[in-house]
Amino acid sequence: VIKANDFTLEYGSEVPANLANALTLIGAKRNEKLANIVSTGSISVNTDYEQGSPVKAGGYEVTVGIAGATFNNYEVTVQNGTITVIKATPVITVLPTATITYGQTLADAKFSGQVIEGDIPGSFVYESPTVAPAYNANPYNSFTASFVPDDTDNYNVVRGKIISLTVG
Repeated sequence: VIKANDFTLEYGSEVPANLANALTLIGAKRNEKLANIVSTGSISVNTDYEQGSPVKAGGYEVTVGIAGATFNNYEVTVQNGTITVIKATPVITVLPTATITYGQTLADAKFSGQVIEGDIPGSFVYESPTVAPAYNANPYNSFTASFVPDDTDNYNVVRGKIISLTVG
């Protein structure tokens, strides 16, 4: 059996550079390698996964082609593999600051100044949106917030970020 290896990739990853050689030979005698059992022709490896392919139930099939290949002393079957795409986690390189007017709740906070690698669109939200902080009083200067990507099918929510708040 020639089996295509399985891969788990984070959303946005490139096609693995070693895809064409990511094969496992199962049941070979005398520790033979794949290159030693192919007498003519070649083996191909293909997938419909490409960089930017979304998270998808069941993943993307990695197929093994042996058309035109002959094998020394073996009857060969193939077993396809799978590329499983998992959600990527946005990387926040600069946390934002936030402001509200006295009397507003954290749900009204305006965030600015954040830097997200790859410019992933989304928004920050405080995790306790109904809290109405006191005017410039400690410890009400920082609260826990989350970054919620617009594309939650392919990106994880980033939780637990402590973000400074100015109450004006």
